[in-house]
Amino acid sequence: WRELGLQGDILTTMLPTEFSLPAPDSSLPLFVQCMDHSPYSQRFGAIVCFMEGRQNTYFTQLPQQKQRSLMLDFLVNSFNDTRAKSLNPTFVAHNWADQPFARGAYTGFFSPGVMSVPAFWDAYRTMEKLPNVFLAGADYHIGFGNGYIEGAIRDGQEEA
Repeated sequence: WRELGLQGDILTTMLPTEFSLPAPDSSLPLFVQCMDHSPYSQRFGAIVCFMEGRQNTYFTQLPQQKQRSLMLDFLVNSFNDTRAKSLNPTFVAHNWADQPFARGAYTGFFSPGVMSVPAFWDAYRTMEKLPNVFLAGADYHIGFGNGYIEGAIRDGQEEA
């Protein structure tokens, strides 16, 4: 991977139709964000791609061979290098939605519309807490950054 001079991240906002959702969502790219996730040892190269929402629903319904083919063709297109396919890389698909404790999100998940309901945030703000116990973290933060490192930092600063 590194010996071939390959590295980097991929962020897409628009892709050819073969790498987009089918109509009527054909303006939405199937692959949006991919990152170099190779270990520091550089024993091997790894790219991790996140697929959310409609993209995930569509992709996970495809046969695994079609998933692999689409991903490798996408990498060839993104890096403009056929070695992304000809090196016969290992393809691993993992659907977090199938995990009973994660249920599909790498962060806190709220059903559509919940975050725009003021009563939700009021209840979240006043949830029962133990006396003299202060909880801080990404999932406890009220407002921007909830569920992400941004929320963890902001919440830690507020509690401190």
